[in-house]
This record gives sequence, structure tokens and C-alpha cells, in this order.
Amino acid sequence: MGKIKIAYNPDFAPFSKFEEGTVTGLIIDRLKKILQASSIPYEFVATSLLKLIPELESGNVGAIAALGITPERQNQYQFSKPVMVSGGAWFIPKIKVMIADDEVPASIITPERGPLANEIRNKYPEAELITCTDYDAALKGAIEGKAIAAALNWHVGRMMINEHYQDQFHISKRPYITVALGLAVLHENKNIVTRLNKNIPDDWGYDPI
Repeated sequence: MGKIKIAYNPDFAPFSKFEEGTVTGLIIDRLKKILQASSIPYEFVATSLLKLIPELESGNVGAIAALGITPERQNQYQFSKPVMVSGGAWFIPKIKVMIADDEVPASIITPERGPLANEIRNKYPEAELITCTDYDAALKGAIEGKAIAAALNWHVGRMMINEHYQDQFHISKRPYITVALGLAVLHENKNIVTRLNKNIPDDWGYDPI
């Protein structure tokens, strides 16, 4: 097998990032060990959130490092076993009142390319859904009043707020929905994930920041 190019989002800390000349992060570090144990040569390719899936579908890369596993996506791509389990959370600006754990915001902003957009459409049709380009746009949109809450990955949203929006958001104690993250390839390349799965433990779960 030749070297596989794996797309990763460098702005998806703590899961994937480019830091001090090195590709790293919670998922990246796990994938490196899995790929080495599977004897699969690889190269990580920095790719923006909007281009992850198009780059895979065009064949410019052979895999995506960390993609949320959803039923819709499983119809389109072959996933490895979960490399990590995180989830989606509501991030509400402190200028608004925090909702109860079982409440759903009346209006929500989230990236269109993320796994939460379709989940919200299907599970919470009563909520007004606004989509945007990326995580930063979702947080800014919530602050600007475009929606009551930003729906983002729990780990990534928390880290972004700690780094760029300190004291501006209520922080959920836990996700409102779990989302497993795995390596994704096109179905014709399922042999790659078959090899990887032999070296992925079945009990990987939440990893606190």
C-alpha cells in the first residue's frame, strides 16, 4: 500500500491542530499510533472544514482524520471504529439566560458542513436553524444575536471559548447528544479501515480537556 494522504482540520483543537511545526491533537495522536500499528504509511494534509469532504470525494486525499459519524454519512463513507467520542453542545452567550439541560434553544446557529446541522433539522424541527461556514462564525453569530445558541462540538467549542471568548458564554457541563469521531474513507477504500479497526480499542470514550 502506498502512502495515504489524510486530510485534517488544523483549526479543530483539541482534536487536530498544527502546533510548532507538528500535526498533533487528541485524535491525531491516537491515529498516528493506530496507523503505525497497522503498518500504513501516511501523510497529514491541512484542509479547511469546508474542503474536508470535497477533497475526499475528489480523490485529492484518501481519508479524513476526524469526521463525525452519522447515519447519513455512513451511507456515503466508510468509517473506522470510533477513535474518540465527543458530542454536540449548546453555547449560549452570557447576555442571555442559560437554558435547562432538557431544553432546546428556539434558534440555533451551526456550521453547515458539521454533523449537527442535519441532526438538528431531523430531531428539533421546531427550532429555527441558521447555518454558517465554521465554528468561529457560529460563536460570533450567537454573540451578534443571530441565534440564541451556537451548536458545536463540546470539546472544540469549549477550547475556542477559553482561547478567544473568555467569560462570554455559558459552558454546558455535558453534551446534549453524543457524536463519535472516526477516520473516514470512500467505500471503495474500506480495506484501509478494516486494517485500522484491528488496532482500535472498543472502549475509547470521552476525553476531558
